[in-house]
Amino acid sequence: MIDPKSAGLTLKQLADLHHMTAEELLNILNDPAPKAIGFSGRYNFADALEIEIARQMSDKAGVPLNEAFRLSMYTMAVQSFLSHRSVTSGSLVDFWFAVAASRNTWGSAPRGMWPVTGFGAREYWAEMHYTGSLVVIMEEITQSIGRDQAHYPDSDPARIVMCNISAADRRLRKRAAELVIELDCAPSIP
Repeated sequence: MIDPKSAGLTLKQLADLHHMTAEELLNILNDPAPKAIGFSGRYNFADALEIEIARQMSDKAGVPLNEAFRLSMYTMAVQSFLSHRSVTSGSLVDFWFAVAASRNTWGSAPRGMWPVTGFGAREYWAEMHYTGSLVVIMEEITQSIGRDQAHYPDSDPARIVMCNISAADRRLRKRAAELVIELDCAPSIP
């Protein structure tokens, strides 16, 4: 029987897996941004993958790390990927997530808690999230933009942020194998 207290990765193993020090990793985990990672003292593959995705999105002048975590959590990217992978083992198609955002003009209704953008109180962002193969999500984004243009002519598609979760998964597994760190996850998919 496995002792649940000893299951999973320690903070040091998680830090090593991401080529960071424990202090650097704690700075990420202690950030007041939306929390993707729990503080149980032990971490699982989903936690490690969430960090890998956020770092993949933020490295080399990408999106800020806090925003990368928010986007990944907003799309439920890790949960979607793990569910997809368990159903489609052997799939050769990479799994992606995307967030498409449109700029809109605020009408006469009370604003409530809707945040003001950097463009001023008359504008707001609307976001849609997508997960799946690149072909599927590009088709869904294209259809969504078309519907918005037809139904909301003042909605302007403005940006799409995408991330290849399969690439993050492969890199994480490769690094774990090199460091001889056992991950608590399903077998890899080529």
